[in-house]
Amino acid sequence: MSWSISDDGSGTNIQVFGQRLPADHINATFNLDGKNTTYYKKNAENLPQHQVTIFFGHASDGSHTLVITNHGQSLLLDFFEV
Repeated sequence: MSWSISDDGSGTNIQVFGQRLPADHINATFNLDGKNTTYYKKNAENLPQHQVTIFFGHASDGSHTLVITNHGQSLLLDFFEV
């Protein structure tokens, strides 16, 4: 199953924080202004990990669009920092 979310904002950096769980893995694509970055990380070792950086993007000052597509079992997002 795959889904997408988008967030329009302005600034020069965006950082996405999420969770890694022992029984899951992260497999997602982050598209910042049309440029794809794939993130794949195997499951956490023994304990859940929270507030882990799963994407960092840098762009010129102005309005930007970030589209996140999940290709894995789940994608748990904690927060965005712009």
